Amino acid sequence: MNWVLGGSVAALASCEGHNVAPTDPHNHLCATRYSHSKSEAESRNQVDDDTARERLRIERLRVEELLNQVTSDGIDERLSAAEQGDMTDSSEPLIAEQENDAILEGLRARLDAIKRAERRLDEGTYGRSVRSGRSIPDDRLEADPAAELTVDEL
Repeated sequence: MNWVLGGSVAALASCEGHNVAPTDPHNHLCATRYSHSKSEAESRNQVDDDTARERLRIERLRVEELLNQVTSDGIDERLSAAEQGDMTDSSEPLIAEQENDAILEGLRARLDAIKRAERRLDEGTYGRSVRSGRSIPDDRLEADPAAELTVDEL
């Protein structure tokens, strides 16, 4: 049988106990098995790709909503801090502004990670570590659809 790894066919596949290139045009038996394996894998990957796209879409919407909310809150806080007659500690608005900026930076970084994951999905490398190429477990991708590394690589 041929092995399909992360949506791509391994360079060599086992066919009837021989190591052969699955796309070798001179190997008709293995080429037939290859095309059958490939179509099964493509349908499995299509479901996985659809699931991944949906998870990324939901995560993107969540992060974009948070970005909008934090941006709006930050603007409101800055406007109220600039009003005349406010007798509060002058450092409080600065601290709140810095916290807000840090949150915005984290959300923008998360949005960038989601965009990179979407790009990997389009390129067919989604679910593989960007560092080692090893497969990222489905549980990890379910918890963090934009995961770029395996847990061991963190």
